[in-house]
Amino acid sequence: MCEICGMSPCESRCPNHTPKKAYYYCSICGEGIYPGDEYIENVEGERIHFSCVQGIKQLLEWLGYEVKECDQFEYYKECNFDF
Repeated sequence: MCEICGMSPCESRCPNHTPKKAYYYCSICGEGIYPGDEYIENVEGERIHFSCVQGIKQLLEWLGYEVKECDQFEYYKECNFDF
């Protein structure tokens, strides 16, 4: 038990605290990814905490997918309708 904070291990505000070594760092929040943390890795090798994902659109764009919007002209063109 620490003589300063009385904890074992020391809390993060204690001068005797030794921070855990992060394996990776989150591309969104910049915090470390530690053993036991859930994370996602994209094809570029970037990693993010699963909990940092704000929504499906953000996740898809981060993974490299483009979110598109279909317009009427594209729809008719794909269906081979004549104008």
